[in-house]
Amino acid sequence: ASGGARTTVRLSDIAPEVLHAVVSIENERFFSDPGWDPIAIVRAFLDNLTSGQIVSGASTITQQIARRLVMQDNTASAERKLQEIVIAAEIARTYDKEFILE
Repeated sequence: ASGGARTTVRLSDIAPEVLHAVVSIENERFFSDPGWDPIAIVRAFLDNLTSGQIVSGASTITQQIARRLVMQDNTASAERKLQEIVIAAEIARTYDKEFILE
């Protein structure tokens, strides 16, 4: 969600169980994905195709970082999504998962 007050919290200050729960809900393959999740993309595509509207997303945590911090673009388009995947893959190659979460 956008807006609202936000507080930066260090990973070391978060209980491991809470961190695991949040990552499991938001991006279950986060620690093994290359910054994007082809399984989630196919699932979301099929969900959206069968419903006739956008009902499911497929952005990983790393893709959300790419979109919000690097691209600063929330436009819904296939071109933007592809750019987001490319940037997320580069982020994942450059930084370790703990740094990305921080």
